[in-house]
Amino acid sequence: MRHRIGALVLFASMAGLLGCGPSPLEACARESEPVLSGESVYRCTMSEDCPRPSQLPLCVTNTRPERECVRCEATRCVRAFPLPESC
Repeated sequence: MRHRIGALVLFASMAGLLGCGPSPLEACARESEPVLSGESVYRCTMSEDCPRPSQLPLCVTNTRPERECVRCEATRCVRAFPLPESC
């Protein structure tokens, strides 16, 4: 019986490690990604300069947002991501 429980725990942990998407640590660390034009990053002086899909708002602060948005960060357009619930 103990071997079955141990095998089940091992299987569940391996399935979590082999799952799709970023690991929980990577997801928690991911705050933003650059908005690209081909292979280069869009440059900006303010958030309104950044291209974005119509459903994606501009960020209103420079802190981690409540939902995904686009902002100008150090003259680069970036998509900012909220902190995932798993963090």
